[in-house]
Amino acid sequence: MKKLILVLVALILTFTGCEKEEIAAEDPKIPLEEKYSNEWTIEMTVSDVTPTGLKGKITHSGDNVNAITGSRFVLEKLVDGEWTEADALCEPAWYLLAYPIPNNDSYEFDVNWEWLYGTLLSGHYRIVKDVRIEGTRLNEYQGIKRIEHFIEEKILYAEFDI
Repeated sequence: MKKLILVLVALILTFTGCEKEEIAAEDPKIPLEEKYSNEWTIEMTVSDVTPTGLKGKITHSGDNVNAITGSRFVLEKLVDGEWTEADALCEPAWYLLAYPIPNNDSYEFDVNWEWLYGTLLSGHYRIVKDVRIEGTRLNEYQGIKRIEHFIEEKILYAEFDI
């Protein structure tokens, strides 16, 4: 009996001494389609191109996704209407670095490929970089809407002339 009374007193003290924790509910005024928009873009542009390098910019437009890229790149040359990888002077070893690309922002980078491709001859080229996209999106399957986590790999291309 004493144990039962002690347990009841402990429970009463526990519940009376606790503050009510408020759980934030999702705002019903904001539709899930808007909150978890599947609309985003990642694109790459280049400028200040020389035979030994360029300035690049990866722009990320949208919400609910995180984007990262690394230092790795590949150069391709347009030859007889076909893209072929430019001849490398060596087999590169890449640092495993991750550069974040913030939502609705951009990441700018400088590329010097002289160590890898030498000085490029005149022609039409493109730089190739990969970007990892991770986020949440709204998915509908058989009439049921659900929020899902996704990870995608995107390959970006930006063309230029020497």
